[in-house]
Amino acid sequence: MARAGTGLAGITLGNFTEIRVGDIADAFAALVKLEDVQSVGELTDEATIVDVNAYGQKYMKKLVGSANASAIEVVCNYDPSAPVQSELLAAYTASKPKVVALTMFEADTGDGSDSEGTYNQFDCLVASASVANSFDETRTITFSIVPTNGLGAYENVPT
Repeated sequence: MARAGTGLAGITLGNFTEIRVGDIADAFAALVKLEDVQSVGELTDEATIVDVNAYGQKYMKKLVGSANASAIEVVCNYDPSAPVQSELLAAYTASKPKVVALTMFEADTGDGSDSEGTYNQFDCLVASASVANSFDETRTITFSIVPTNGLGAYENVPT
């Protein structure tokens, strides 16, 4: 059941995930859904742990070093006429920064409207765009999306 102004309420399926794309500084509402997404990689943000050596201590002290948000591989059924796929391909070719929101909904409403959900919005670069042409398989395009300043916060999808 939908609750006004809340995000994910508990454990949910990944089936209801969307990627939305826009230009730097676009608000969530201005982002456009990426078409025909087949799979979405993991959101990974990891810090380096620095060991501190010192005599007289049994265990090394630990400090948190620099952080890095890893590339997210997004695989789509390749459609050269799909506007957002073309936009990501152009962003790769021109090394143009984009904004991406990985949006996780609780369910599919069935009527095209969004259910409650949570999203991460972040600035990124498209590091690669690869088209696969395997025999007897759907032609796909894989975008490697690299966050440039972390993954952003987990926010509630606006209702």
